[in-house]
Amino acid sequence: MDTSLNTERHTSNNRDGKVRPGNTVLLRTPNGDVRCLKAEPDSPLLSLGKLGSFHASELIDQPYGLTFEIIDKNLAIVPPPALEDVEDTDATNELINDGEYVQLLTLEEIEALKMSGAHGSDIIRKQIEQHTNYSLKTEYSKEKYKKKKTAKVFEDLYSP
Repeated sequence: MDTSLNTERHTSNNRDGKVRPGNTVLLRTPNGDVRCLKAEPDSPLLSLGKLGSFHASELIDQPYGLTFEIIDKNLAIVPPPALEDVEDTDATNELINDGEYVQLLTLEEIEALKMSGAHGSDIIRKQIEQHTNYSLKTEYSKEKYKKKKTAKVFEDLYSP
């Protein structure tokens, strides 16, 4: 499951680009939701539901724009991909058919997985396995597809 959080600057009362005590920070969750919180040194445990919990004080002195993962109620910085990890290709996705017949997993099967209590990441993995043209996509498009599916699955699972 993608549990990364991206911080964004909300107020500009500091010039060094770091979170300072009392700053308001915006957190973007994997499903695209934005949460607003105040970074205080004595902050209580902040719960983000299935994503986990952490103390907002852990953001103090961190640069804005980082991506974090919650591990055992602590924030861990997720490093950006290294240049050598970025795919260098001339491939495009323009000739890939992404119509309604490439996803063999039906809506009813997806709903059944949700009702059975399957974890969101398991549902996404099944969708990828059942996508007939997934292997033809570029790495960038594969990541984009995963993020889109993650947002949709978590929106459906956790919306009221």
